[in-house]
Amino acid sequence: MTTLPKATIAATEVRTMKSKRTGLEYRISVALPNSYDSQLRRQYPTIYLTDANWHFGMVTDLTRVTSRGPALSDAIVVGIGYAVDDDGPLDVARTQVLKLRTQDLTPVADRKLVQDTARLFKVDLKTGGASKFHKFIQTELIPVIETNYRAKTADRILVGHSLGGLFALYALFQEPRLFRGYVAADPSIGYADKAMLGIEDRFARRHKALAAKLYMGVGELGEVYPYSDMVSGMIQFAARLESRHYKGFTLTKQIHANCDHGSVVAPAYQAGLLAVMG
Repeated sequence: MTTLPKATIAATEVRTMKSKRTGLEYRISVALPNSYDSQLRRQYPTIYLTDANWHFGMVTDLTRVTSRGPALSDAIVVGIGYAVDDDGPLDVARTQVLKLRTQDLTPVADRKLVQDTARLFKVDLKTGGASKFHKFIQTELIPVIETNYRAKTADRILVGHSLGGLFALYALFQEPRLFRGYVAADPSIGYADKAMLGIEDRFARRHKALAAKLYMGVGELGEVYPYSDMVSGMIQFAARLESRHYKGFTLTKQIHANCDHGSVVAPAYQAGLLAVMG
C-alpha cells in the first residue's frame, strides 16, 4: 500500500520548546492570519490555546473563517501542545496528552482524582502544576512569540476547554493583565472540591478591579467524570463573579443547547472569541 503524505494546515509553523519551568517539552503550533503576508506593517491579536494536540486545527479554521467578516479580527493562533508521537495509534498519543495536560492545567493537587484514575483507568496522573505552566507561558513562550511574530503585546487571548477552561480561570486570577480576554469552555470548576472558588475568594480580598473580559460557555448536557455539575458549577461561579462588581470586568456566560462536554467545544470556542475579542 502506498504511503501518502500527511495533510497540513496552510500558513502554519511548528517549533519545539523545552520549558525550564515545567521540565516538559512542548510542541508549539503557530497559525498566521489571512492578511499576515499582505499587510506587513500590521500587528495582530494573539490567541493562546491549550490542548493544541486536539484543538489547534479547529481554532485556526474557526478564526480564519470568522475573521473574513467584520465580527472578528484577524489573529495569530498559538497552540500549546505536547511533543508526543503522533505516528502511532491515536489512542496511545491521547493517553500521553491526557497525563501531561492534567499535570499542567490543574491549580492544586487532587489526591482522590489521582487514586480514582489509577484504579479505574490504570493511568498514573500528576496534578497541581498550573503555577509552573502559567510561568512557562508568561516568561518563556510569550517572549518567543512576540519576538518572532507581529503580535500586539496588549492584545492576548487565552482559550481552553475542560481542564483547559479551568486553567483559563486560574490564569485570570494570577496575572489578569497578561491576557485581555479569557475563554473557558465547559470549565471543570468542580475540580478538587471546587478549589477555584477559594482561588477567586483570595483574589477578591485583595483586589477591587479585574481588567479583563471572560467568556464561560457550557453544554446543557455537560456531565463528565468525575464532575456531574458542569452547568450548575458555571452558574454558581458566574453569580459569584457578578456579585463582586469588579471594576473593568466583563463577563459573558452561555449554556449551549443540545451539547455535551465534547460537542460544546467548537460552538463555545467561536462564541467565546467573538465575546472577548469584540
